[in-house]
Amino acid sequence: MADYFIDTELATGNDDGSTFDDAYQDMETALEYDSYSDGDNIWIRRRSGVESPTDEILINSNSTAGITNWIHCIGWPREENSGVATFINGSTEISSVTEITPNWEQHVSRRIKNNSDDKWYLITNTSGTIFIIDREFAGSDDASVNFTIEEDERYTQAQAIDDSTWTIKKTDWNADDDSPPLFDFGSTDHYMRIAAAYMWRFLSLHFKGGNNSTYNQFGIGSPSNIAFKNCLFEQSNSRACIFISSTQLRLFLDQCIFRGSSPVSGTQTAIYATRNGLIVMNDCAVYGMRAGLTIDGYVSNLNNVNVGVEIENTGYDIVLGCQDLYWKDVKLGAGSIEIIDGIYYRGSINIENYNKELGINKSFNCNGNLINVLVVEGSGDPEKRSGGADEILAIRQNQSASSSSTLFIGSMLEVFEHRYWADTSSRNYRYYVQADSMTITDSSEFFIEVEYTDQHENSIEYYQTKVRSDETITVRSGAADWSQYIEVTGIQPATTSWVIIRCYMGFYDADGVLYLDPMAVLS
Repeated sequence: MADYFIDTELATGNDDGSTFDDAYQDMETALEYDSYSDGDNIWIRRRSGVESPTDEILINSNSTAGITNWIHCIGWPREENSGVATFINGSTEISSVTEITPNWEQHVSRRIKNNSDDKWYLITNTSGTIFIIDREFAGSDDASVNFTIEEDERYTQAQAIDDSTWTIKKTDWNADDDSPPLFDFGSTDHYMRIAAAYMWRFLSLHFKGGNNSTYNQFGIGSPSNIAFKNCLFEQSNSRACIFISSTQLRLFLDQCIFRGSSPVSGTQTAIYATRNGLIVMNDCAVYGMRAGLTIDGYVSNLNNVNVGVEIENTGYDIVLGCQDLYWKDVKLGAGSIEIIDGIYYRGSINIENYNKELGINKSFNCNGNLINVLVVEGSGDPEKRSGGADEILAIRQNQSASSSSTLFIGSMLEVFEHRYWADTSSRNYRYYVQADSMTITDSSEFFIEVEYTDQHENSIEYYQTKVRSDETITVRSGAADWSQYIEVTGIQPATTSWVIIRCYMGFYDADGVLYLDPMAVLS
């Protein structure tokens, strides 16, 4: 493991990156060096940067697929900050900040805590003397309380560098303001790109602009592991901040913020991913884009991510291709998701704690969406069914008339799957529903399908039968009307085994909602 240094405002020394005194003075030269190896650290002084470059920066190294330790490209780590502010329960604003001045470049993407509460929150935006955080403050109201902004990762490691024989010291690098090193590609045709580098991790850097039609701002075109942490991305052009054309890429983003220019048209987006691979985002925010995230073909894991919350995205929050995705604590601004693969698509985004509301789970698919709703007997719309579940499903199949399909079951929305360990008794399985402002006249558009073992001699001589319900649904008479249901009868396994019940939907309705009580009634 070796340390290398970049200081683009340095005008003396050997320009070879070996010390503070001899730091690289040009970003392109430094980052295109082809002999970085496992575990190397490339430290960039915070005053450094590149604006309106005349060429692309092609990250180049000898980092083949056999590398085992990350190569780190690091904006010189910032120390812990502190100050005094007001925290209000249920608010995303930390207000009346004193002792430091909230600044987008210096503070956004870092974590902050109320010292008396000791819980960390992500700073996603600033406004005057206000920090905007990623979720509502859950602690008690606290005026004029001390707070702490977390130091950057690798701060301790940076301060341990031995500068005893160097003329330029760590105190000089520490004295720069807290704005991270800036890569500003402006409206030029130039960009940063990874084409053959493996296991690169970028920390505390600021990327801005970029107008290349192929690689956008930061292009990734190799099957590799690439990671960003505490990075800022800004875009004012009709391009992506990160454009991915690689297959088998693993992209990891932690505490990263993407800010657009709120365009009324165009293709500005935070991440544009094509082909296939994995994107993992933790503690991030995307806002002010035309389309927040455009993910076509990639599997993505999102946890604690805001999309279009701090500033509304002007088109869609999410543009999605054909995947089944499971996210957690994802909050959408306008709640707008576009599914781009049309008919015969059954993928969905399933969000646990949707909009960061504990216990509320929502699924989006090409036909519409479904969400769990708390119900109370005798009040609300709908009311709780007598003896029914405390939470029901509200299903709106209004995404696209062209996407609804009953041609084959794989193109339909699977609403749920229930499993019952059953003996050889004959049973009926019933689920109650009510329809608000809609009807389902074709039972093939909404049904339960029961799969069970109909014949059984031994583990290799058996027969699995599938039986569907055949009821149609009419408009309810009111919020308490649970008279309608879908049902299969006479289900009698040949041996004690699983009875599997799946519910499917394939209809389209522009404005109606179907309520389903997921508590089965067995008789």
